[in-house]
Amino acid sequence: MSSHGRAVYGSRFTAKRALAYNMVERMLRNYDDIADAVREARAGRKRTSGISGGNRAQISDPTAQTAITNITPLSCVELPNGYKVFQPEKWLSIIARAYREFPQTEARAMRHFYTGKTAVWTAVMYSIDESTVYRIRADFRQYLVELACQYGLVKVAPAE
Repeated sequence: MSSHGRAVYGSRFTAKRALAYNMVERMLRNYDDIADAVREARAGRKRTSGISGGNRAQISDPTAQTAITNITPLSCVELPNGYKVFQPEKWLSIIARAYREFPQTEARAMRHFYTGKTAVWTAVMYSIDESTVYRIRADFRQYLVELACQYGLVKVAPAE
C-alpha cells in the first residue's frame, strides 16, 4: 500500500491493463472494417464438396461440409490497414452486446464517437457536455474490457 492508502501495482500490471484498453479502443474504432472483413472471409471461403483432407473426419456429404465450414469460427481476419484481428466474431459479438446493453442515448453517442467523430462533435450532436462524452467513453471501454476478459480476448494482469 502507498502512503495514500491505495494499492501500488507494478508496471507490468499497469502495462497489461493499458494494452487491454488499447485493444478494446482499436476494435471499437475498426468495428465496421472488422465486420466487412468477416463478411468477405465468409463469402470467400471455399466450399468443398467431397472428402476433406488431413487428419480430420471424412465428410462425403457436400451439404454437411458446407454447414461445418459456415459455422466454424474464423480465427483471424486482416483489415485494410494491415492490422490482424484474432477471433473477430467474438469481438463483433461483445461490441454489439455492449451497444445493446448500454443506455440507448449513451450507446448512440459512442457509436457516433467511434466512427471517427470528435468528442466535441459528439457532444453537439447529442446535446451533452464534452466531459460527459469522455465519462461515457470511460464507462463503455471499461465494460468492454470486462466483456473481453470474460470471453478470453484480453488479459489485464500478468499470468502467475
